[in-house]
Amino acid sequence: MRKVVKEIPGYELHDEVNSPAGHHTKQGWRSDAIRSGPFIFVAALGTRPDTHVLGETVEEEVRLIFEHFKTALDVHGATMDDIVHLTMYFTHRERDWPILEKVRREYFPKDPPVSVGVGVTDLAQGGAVEIDAMAVAPS
Repeated sequence: MRKVVKEIPGYELHDEVNSPAGHHTKQGWRSDAIRSGPFIFVAALGTRPDTHVLGETVEEEVRLIFEHFKTALDVHGATMDDIVHLTMYFTHRERDWPILEKVRREYFPKDPPVSVGVGVTDLAQGGAVEIDAMAVAPS
């Protein structure tokens, strides 16, 4: 299957060499969303697309992640309804799970995707939550 990487509006990807002056450089060399056949893979921290600064609260981080997913999926011809799997990483799962669950129910009011929650000791930029998703694009 061919891998298709598309630019996600507002989420420029730079490495240290090509980063514009003053622009936050993402950690590592990665893509924001990739489509391979009908499958779309997307992952995000809860950062603002214009500044790449983390949301001020866990709830804002989660909302920023899901808004990134909406934009990335749209670029690849899909919607949030096409997400079939989420892996959610928490630095403080017990405290943050209820917040994520509240927001997740807003974005997935029925038929939620299969989900896994994993406790971790650290996330990039000191984030509280990071999520990756797999979607199946409509035919």
